[in-house]
Amino acid sequence: MVFPQIWLLSRYSLAAGQRLAATTCPRLHARQLRLATLNAFSVRNKSAALSAALTDHDLDVFLLTESWHEQQDDLAVRMVCPPGYKSVDAPRSSSAVGRRKQRGGGIVLLHKEGIAAKRLTFSAQPTTFELLGAQMTFAGSMVTHVQCSTDNL
Repeated sequence: MVFPQIWLLSRYSLAAGQRLAATTCPRLHARQLRLATLNAFSVRNKSAALSAALTDHDLDVFLLTESWHEQQDDLAVRMVCPPGYKSVDAPRSSSAVGRRKQRGGGIVLLHKEGIAAKRLTFSAQPTTFELLGAQMTFAGSMVTHVQCSTDNL
């Protein structure tokens, strides 16, 4: 499966800092991240293709919107995450379930194990969109990423 809408955000260089252990990706030693984002339109039926896109492009961070997953530690999300990667996710909002069958929503952030990612908590709890914030640390540098996603109810 080809994903023409993968947006490679190229390499994001950071300020100088400490180096990671020698077993991690050389790009991380240079304080660069290879990032991409994709509107997945559900991870359930394309976990193998998404996992292959992640590894084929040697991505450090891969952000999937519209994952359509419904709970933390969802099996479909775990199947997208290949060995050597971890995930942080925000399941889709359940606020629209009573109005109509819900489609859409959900955010998954996949990252290499050499990157420490901590999920951020927010005081506001949105009900019409998903919100995911993560603070990623590597090579002594830190990046904070916040992603909002709506399913256009």
